[in-house]
Order: sequence, then C-alpha cells, then structure tokens
Amino acid sequence: IQLGKYEQADARVKRAMEIDSKDPTTHYFAGLLEMRRPKGDIAQAVKELTLGEQSPTMGVEARFAIAECMRRQNNPGGAITQLEQALAQQPENMQVRLALLDAYASAQPPRWPDVERVIRDAKSLPGYRPNAELLHREASMWLARGEMDSAMTAIKEARAADPSSVMVARM
Repeated sequence: IQLGKYEQADARVKRAMEIDSKDPTTHYFAGLLEMRRPKGDIAQAVKELTLGEQSPTMGVEARFAIAECMRRQNNPGGAITQLEQALAQQPENMQVRLALLDAYASAQPPRWPDVERVIRDAKSLPGYRPNAELLHREASMWLARGEMDSAMTAIKEARAADPSSVMVARM
C-alpha cells in the first residue's frame, strides 16, 4: 500500500480475507487500501476501517485513518471524535495529538479551550520532553488569539526543543 502497488496489495488483502474474514487487522488494511487507492471508495474505506478499530495492534491507526476519511468527506466533527477516541487509547501518540490540535484549530469557530487542554495534557504526560511541533501549534494558537507574550514564550520553548527547525524559525 505504502509503495502504491495497489494490485499486489489488493491480492494480499483478498487472500487474508479468505483466511480469516473476521480479523480486524485485515479489515484495517482493506480500509487503508481503499482509502489510498486513486479514486477509492471512501465510504467503503470507513466501513472496513470501522471493523479495524477492534484490532489490538492497529485500532488507533484505524481511528486515525477514519478521521482522515471523515475530513475528506467534509465531516470535521466526526474526524474530531475519531481523533479524540484514538488519543484516549494512546495518550502518548504525538501524531494523533498533533492531528487533533489541527482539527480543533481549523474548526469553525476554532476550539481554543480544547487546544489548550490537549497541549496541557501532553506537557503533563510522564516523561514529556519538549516537542517543537506541539509548541509550534501552541504558539500558533496564541498568535491567532492575539496573545503575543504567550506566543513568544511558546516559540522560545520550541526553539530550545529544536534549534534547527525551519518551521519554528519562520514563526
């Protein structure tokens, strides 16, 4: 799937379905394949990925993929719900956390209290180390809200976390 060899991937997913049509991990890959193929059926991808949510190894990834499908279908509320559930399953998953922050920030109107909460929660996780991408989003939030001092604090933290980040330097 990652290499764009959809015919080969399709053959392997079909074979996996023949072996065990109830396996949630197989459904995850079937949904991912449908989502990523050119002109894929997004509704079918969501159906397969929903079955894939039950996978002990790929459940969070299935929710993340469903959120992307919902975003493509212009359903930001559904995407946010999926990302919230994925983050509840894996609070340390920075990819999910950043996607949720982006979804909250792009909501109409932006959900700034939720952005603040998700950032605060990340910073309170055991073993948290400053993350330039997270801090960049925090600075963006403060800038959008006109809180320049708070934005500058977050930018300085982001710069300290990753001095070579072009994204932070631009901000």
